Amino acid sequence: MRFGIIIAVILFEIITTVAAGIYVNCKAKASGQGNSFAVGGRSLGTWAVGTTICLICLGSGHTTGTMEGAYSIGLSQVWHTMGNGIALSLAAVTTFIWARRLRITSLGDVLTTLYGRGLTVCVAAVNIAVGWGVCSCETQAMGVVINALTGWNLKTAVIAGTIIGFLYIIIGGMEQSAILNQFNIVLLYGGLGIALLYIVHGLGTGGLENVREYYVSAGQSDMLRFTGAPGFLLKVGLPTLLAPFFCNICGQQTMQVAASAKSENAVRRIAYFVGPMNCIIGGISATFAIIAKSLPQYAELDAKVISVRMLVDMLPNWLITLVLAAFLAALLSSFGGFVMGPATIIANDFIKAYFKPNMTTKEESRWIRVGVVIGTIICGILAQMLPPVIEMMTWLFAFMAPTFFLVVYGLWWKRSNIVGTGTFLIVWLIANIWTFTDLKYVIGMGNVDMLYIILVLSVVLPIIGNCIFKTKQGYFHSDEWKQSEEYRLYQKDKHEGRA
Repeated sequence: MRFGIIIAVILFEIITTVAAGIYVNCKAKASGQGNSFAVGGRSLGTWAVGTTICLICLGSGHTTGTMEGAYSIGLSQVWHTMGNGIALSLAAVTTFIWARRLRITSLGDVLTTLYGRGLTVCVAAVNIAVGWGVCSCETQAMGVVINALTGWNLKTAVIAGTIIGFLYIIIGGMEQSAILNQFNIVLLYGGLGIALLYIVHGLGTGGLENVREYYVSAGQSDMLRFTGAPGFLLKVGLPTLLAPFFCNICGQQTMQVAASAKSENAVRRIAYFVGPMNCIIGGISATFAIIAKSLPQYAELDAKVISVRMLVDMLPNWLITLVLAAFLAALLSSFGGFVMGPATIIANDFIKAYFKPNMTTKEESRWIRVGVVIGTIICGILAQMLPPVIEMMTWLFAFMAPTFFLVVYGLWWKRSNIVGTGTFLIVWLIANIWTFTDLKYVIGMGNVDMLYIILVLSVVLPIIGNCIFKTKQGYFHSDEWKQSEEYRLYQKDKHEGRA
């Protein structure tokens, strides 16, 4: 057990987290404007926005989750990280720009404007479930890292991870997280990059060629192929890519960060680096798993812990410290984003919308903190169940696909409250039937992934509905938009070269 290392790293995370939070709150007090816990005063620049959005997605799915998945299906597991990277690059010039233009606090603000409260409540409820579900994966991953270093029972290590994650976000909110993320992204790439070079060098004579020979001799050469085994693309690859794509291109956790930017141009510029930055870590993580599985000394370990255990065993203490700090940096950033999203939804789409319409910034921050506390406790409990990370994320993310199409249709084409709410409820109902009943086998579609059904319904139902029911024109083409305060501010930004 390396208690000295983990104590040093945890102290480092706590000190930097508390320091960033104190700085944010002191800055807000000095300005006399108060701290906007949810959107950081809409003051974040390109690097702050890009690194924060990147690290929200760069959590357990790209690190321990990819390691766990790659243990079973090999390098093709990186399709999950590709989905995130493609989504972020495209969103930087579409949905993220629209979020900043509309000056939202939550995704519910967009949906209420386009469709009304009915759809907002439905999507908000699903968004909360998605956020807490993903956050439980981040909590579980922190437990895996702590377990590898201390030998503690995995569930005990998860509790320790829950406490650290709570501290990461509770003090200063979005701006606190953004300050930490600008440093953490360097720590993550530096730590894992150096570790990969060290592990490959430590394989000795033959190096990666010995790893390749292991899989060829075991009849598992498909593990080394980017496209995976025959049939992988349709059965696993595309669903694994598309689910995070739709969740992150139009999810509370990412759009909230984009809305925190100081200008549309600050958001637009992140397109140059968020995609590659998000994907590379997944490739490194998958490589760790491929190597670990080929080493006989780890043959008895399961998919959840084998890769991290290899790193702890093969790296020197100074590099273990760096890698642990890098892992926690990624996991904490993702934890912060996914616990902050549901907390903001609770405060903005429920408390403010129904009970306190004149809520002040200070009251909003207080309610978001309450939501963070509730979310952290729930995620700590869910994480004890230890589900397979990528499988759980893919299933959760799929439920957000209809939101993307409803936002695009509503902003640029047609919108109807009946059509929007009806589409979302029908998709949600059928997705659950597809998951929890045998209907798909009864109708001979047992091999069809749920995501394909969701996508077809999400695209087709609004088109049919908008042709049947009375609709309004797309918001960005309407007089509502041109008469709004947000439009006036948008025109001002354009005039001053910020949009």
